[in-house]
Amino acid sequence: MSVTSIWIRAMLIIPFTLLLSGCYDRLDMEEASFSLVLGFDRDEQGNLLVYSSIPNFSKNARKKTQEIVVSSISPREGRLKSDAYSVGNFQARKLQVLVVSKALLQHKKEWDRYLDVFFRDGRNPVTSRILVFDGKLDELFDYHPPDKPILPLQLLGMLDSTDTRAETVVTTLQQLQRELLDKGQTPALPQITMDPELKLNRTALLDPDGRYAASLTSKEAMLLRLLRKNAAKFRLTIPVPKHLVVEPGAANVLSFSAEQTKTKIRVARKADKLRYDISVKMPVNLTEILFPIDVVAEKAQIEAACSAEIRKLLVALISKFQQKRLDPVGFGDYARAHEYAYFKRVQDHWVDEFAKAEINIQVNIVLTDIGAIE
Repeated sequence: MSVTSIWIRAMLIIPFTLLLSGCYDRLDMEEASFSLVLGFDRDEQGNLLVYSSIPNFSKNARKKTQEIVVSSISPREGRLKSDAYSVGNFQARKLQVLVVSKALLQHKKEWDRYLDVFFRDGRNPVTSRILVFDGKLDELFDYHPPDKPILPLQLLGMLDSTDTRAETVVTTLQQLQRELLDKGQTPALPQITMDPELKLNRTALLDPDGRYAASLTSKEAMLLRLLRKNAAKFRLTIPVPKHLVVEPGAANVLSFSAEQTKTKIRVARKADKLRYDISVKMPVNLTEILFPIDVVAEKAQIEAACSAEIRKLLVALISKFQQKRLDPVGFGDYARAHEYAYFKRVQDHWVDEFAKAEINIQVNIVLTDIGAIE
């Protein structure tokens, strides 16, 4: 190849390389303002309060985060007001957690309109986690224990660990939007509190209008995940009938871990109401027994006792949903899939229809591992 042809090719390539994106839009961490945690609350007059937690990357900063709170009529205006207090250029794409106060969910009708900016503005993420705080957000955003990481990392770590143990639900903004619009299901959100340290041990349930209606314990949340078919692994401690305990004073309690649980839900129409048949097959590993018993000899009795107790807990949980006019499981989705014409007639008042549905539950627990000491 001649020198002339090489120069000709170079002259043709160079103009195109100049058009390629480079580092002209570079932004140093010290010059950026990432709001990793955003919070919505209400003051005594019912006005919206917008909270932000922004990590501080400056070497000279003694405090790892900057907390900002402003009163505004909308989240977008709140961001503009927060910009006046933040150091650096605000970056909305890095939001990890949105925290909404329980008071706002209880008192503000159609509070979910505050979420409009996340879906209308494409620069905002829709995969951010959303959770409920039982208290004033001042308590949460002023929480800076010296032996804990910054607030965003604390919240994400707690959400991930409880999700692994199926002790609560994990809901993104996109998922919440779907559940708010879905007439066959009501939303559920993880709930945290300060007692006196930060604790995530409840699950908030919202009614069809998106307002706070009830909450679940960690055990109830596990059963909710079981019915939703997204509990990969969980651990339970339950009582068994006292006739299995022969030693006076011994506690009638055992613990087990469950994996590969299979839940089947069938729906059929029965006269003017629906009937749901729920079948749960649960292989379990026995992890603890607080009373003396020959597990090998009494294996069938233990399985029957555990099956009866789990069925009892599921019946109580679904009865709670029906009494509160809530459907966080999504039983309406099964009705839509299998009884579409009937569901279309009742979809606008689905929770009332679900409240009178007939629920039949069968639980079959099988001990697959009884431990190494037997």
